[in-house]
Amino acid sequence: MLTVLILILIQNFFQMNNWKEINSLTNKFFTTNVYVSELNNILPFEDSFDFLIVFNSTEERTLEYAKLFKSKHVENCMLVDFKGEESDFKSNNLIKNTKLLSSISKSDPIIVNGLDIFSYEESIENIIERIPLLQFGIDSKCLIDITGVPLIYSTTIFKLLKQKFPSPELYLLNVSAKYEKGTNSNYQFSEGERENIYIPGFYGKPDFSKNWLYIFLLGFEGNRSLSILKQNQPDFIEAVIAEPGYQVGYKSKAIEINKSFFAESNISEDEIIRVDAGDPVALCEKVLQICIDYEESNICIVPLGTKPHSIGAGLAAIINDSISIMYQVPKKYSMNNTKSGELLWIYKIK
Repeated sequence: MLTVLILILIQNFFQMNNWKEINSLTNKFFTTNVYVSELNNILPFEDSFDFLIVFNSTEERTLEYAKLFKSKHVENCMLVDFKGEESDFKSNNLIKNTKLLSSISKSDPIIVNGLDIFSYEESIENIIERIPLLQFGIDSKCLIDITGVPLIYSTTIFKLLKQKFPSPELYLLNVSAKYEKGTNSNYQFSEGERENIYIPGFYGKPDFSKNWLYIFLLGFEGNRSLSILKQNQPDFIEAVIAEPGYQVGYKSKAIEINKSFFAESNISEDEIIRVDAGDPVALCEKVLQICIDYEESNICIVPLGTKPHSIGAGLAAIINDSISIMYQVPKKYSMNNTKSGELLWIYKIK
């Protein structure tokens, strides 16, 4: 009876805000629900949250989280502002975020600044340590806006928070983008290459006597997929693109941008795996199926596409901890005023 009541409350929580559940996954590690809504139809949540984490960036779409909350409906909040190259967009968004969070939160925002965006482990540890311990209570709720932060942060932070005791209910917010009408019309999100690393917490359990399968989650940076392929030369390759994408036509752009990768890997268009751009559960399930097909190989996922796909990779690697996740460190992250698309998603991980 209690379980039924909880499910009804969860459904009401999202139905009142015009959310539609499109997928779910339950296992011994977590339950994940995927919800989507149209940005223009969103309503503030009636329920309050214990904690909110927002990352300051140059992107206009990273301010949309404010539409989800009424005044003083969050106990505490954190604003992370990485040091580095500044811009008018970033400076203005810092002012806007501080004002929005001061209205949303009952307490003054915790401002975390001065972190080096490339010192991943140190910066992630700093962020986790700054969260008040009181936020980790039974049934506490934490929302993280993953829209404007590199995927290495969102993928690691959600795992670390799920390992906390008591583990909070996590709500990951992702706002779609409208790139061709923003300043990022070339789909370039980073520049140059430094090195390939494993995402913290997702090192896998490699057996170097076995073959390697690389699962490439492709996006709009074909030079990265090709360089990782040539540098690592895996024995087997699977390729995933976002389809349907955030907007009509994105699938064809992703295929075109990665044409050199497909030629080098001998993957034909009908062999490409298609997974909804905003659905981490669908990606997780696809990866787990691939793992069964290649059970005698080491599995390495290379997320180069959407953040939801990287979250799906993280979910799969929690279920199957032999999976590793590789990240190519750029020389520079691009500074773009990316505008909002039509949709936004919430991934509830409990």
